[in-house]
Amino acid sequence: MHRFSSLLLCLWLGAFLAVGALFAPAIFDAAETSSQAGLIAGTVFERLNIAGIYFAITVLCMQRPIAGLVGTLLGLIVLLIVVSQYVVTPKIELLRELSGRMLSSGTVEYQAFWKWHGISNLLFFTEAIIVAAVLCLKFKENQS
Repeated sequence: MHRFSSLLLCLWLGAFLAVGALFAPAIFDAAETSSQAGLIAGTVFERLNIAGIYFAITVLCMQRPIAGLVGTLLGLIVLLIVVSQYVVTPKIELLRELSGRMLSSGTVEYQAFWKWHGISNLLFFTEAIIVAAVLCLKFKENQS
């Protein structure tokens, strides 16, 4: 079970790296408009968030004891994902809708959009760092 949870964590971390470092920049380079790229990337990030909740719960259920640093970190990741998916992302989408999908620099909507986009990026990278930390803890645990 320890190896399976470590494998899940490796896959999850790999998904973070693939989506954040490879897919998102590529889609913004290839799409005709940044609005179109944002919609596609948003869908991928939503699916990664949902998968992340399942990964965290699965690893947490295999964790013995559930309480402890690994359990706390997995719970924190779920909290960050929920905040990202159900608080931050709807604000970004609302700002995009209010602006008619064309954000003009210098407007209040443009500034607010980039503020919330920055918060979203911070949450994403924080989640990835925590997954990496949990993976390291699990490897250390497996060594014992």
